[in-house]
Amino acid sequence: MTSWDLKQNMKVTISEFHGQKYIDIRKYYDKDGEQKPTKQGISLSLEEFKNIMDKKSIILELFQ
Repeated sequence: MTSWDLKQNMKVTISEFHGQKYIDIRKYYDKDGEQKPTKQGISLSLEEFKNIMDKKSIILELFQ
């Protein structure tokens, strides 16, 4: 499992479930000094993520 902080209390994680890899963007909370995931977030398959990346230029344009 690979993960990195997106911002405080939010992580991006690449994980595997039933043989399929997912990109998980999720809020975390501290419990007993350990970061635990919440239900607030989204898991994307590689296909779903690629679909978003294919629309990257449109998305960036909408944010300008």
